Amino acid sequence: MLTTDELLLLALLAKNPSLDSGELAAIFLLSSQNHLLSECSSSSSSSHQSMEQRPYFGQRDGHIRDALLEKELEWLAKEDRGKRLRVDRQTFHKLLAKLHPYMAKVKNGLKVSAARRLTATLRFLGTSSTLQEIKVDTHISPQMLAKIIVETCDCIIEALKDYIKCPQTEEEWMRVSTTFERTTRFPSCLGAACARHIELRKASKADSDYLNERRRPSVLLTAVVDSNYEFLIVDTCPSGHLSEDNPPNRILERKLKTTKLPCQLNSNQLPYIFVADESFKLQENFMVPYRAVNDKGGEANKLFNRQLVRANQRAAKTLAIMAWRFGVLQTPVNLEAKKVQTIVKACCYLHNFFKRESAYYIDSNMEAVIKADMAPIVWGPNTTVIPHINNCDSDPQYVRDSFSKYLYTLSKHQTRVCK
Repeated sequence: MLTTDELLLLALLAKNPSLDSGELAAIFLLSSQNHLLSECSSSSSSSHQSMEQRPYFGQRDGHIRDALLEKELEWLAKEDRGKRLRVDRQTFHKLLAKLHPYMAKVKNGLKVSAARRLTATLRFLGTSSTLQEIKVDTHISPQMLAKIIVETCDCIIEALKDYIKCPQTEEEWMRVSTTFERTTRFPSCLGAACARHIELRKASKADSDYLNERRRPSVLLTAVVDSNYEFLIVDTCPSGHLSEDNPPNRILERKLKTTKLPCQLNSNQLPYIFVADESFKLQENFMVPYRAVNDKGGEANKLFNRQLVRANQRAAKTLAIMAWRFGVLQTPVNLEAKKVQTIVKACCYLHNFFKRESAYYIDSNMEAVIKADMAPIVWGPNTTVIPHINNCDSDPQYVRDSFSKYLYTLSKHQTRVCK
């Protein structure tokens, strides 16, 4: 079939057969240029009209990605999901339902949906992935990811505030003590205290308060754990606040001011205390191991150290489980110091939530950690144990000696009964 240009040339030849070849070539060139211009204008107008008529023109593709996320969570195997999000699908949706009312209040929260926010946050907390690696899966810029992760951690702390609840009355503390004594055989114990450094990758000049005794920027995590490997009290603060005059005891004592601890019924009863490691200062309500076992009370002091370390392993194993599940704690965190404080506290709240709500949180590896005598060293190079606190008072020495004599007498009595 002939084109429009060819038909025009035939018409001109029929009217003027005397036209030479040069004139015919010029006429053909002009007609072809006009035809191309008309096609370009028509195509641009039609494409512009079609773009305006598209229902998704000018809209973000967040809804499409949310649908893909739902499909991914459906077919994702348990092993693969555990490596990425560290949570099963049912627990993920349960957590999402709790966070949704708080995420709706976040400024510009509608641009990135709650499901995508939670997925990116759990991926960052559960693995040691960088923001650049998470960007590939979430299609969110690293700058936006850093903001989203901190905002989601704030929502987690607010939504799960009931999962870390310090006992307020004497009856609640007594229940904690009874369970602790039944599982660890340490009497009058209200919990196991612990303190750890979480190092930062870098710190600005304004973050001088976060420099620890090794002149490394870090955040100090101080907590009290019950016998069920759950947190009772959690606090994060700059590690520069720690010193011999301000040991971890003071941080926990400020948290305990609003509670009413049980008191001794008589002088013969042992006081209620917290067991701790050597990074704490020896006080009347904080018991730490003997540094040097003297000849006078050697066997009794050794038995006391053995029993106290065994009881304090509840805190060490809890930290090991949390560090195993939240890989962000095993590598230096490349965020601002105040943001890291929020992230570490959110990990503690998620630990209690997952332990109560998820059947996959404590797997065979974690059960082996719980059954072991000593907790493994899971905390990576970003965590350091706090140095020893050298000073102690005289009255706490008497309290510790009382515990030592009681445990030694109790062990001798049990030995005679067995014989």
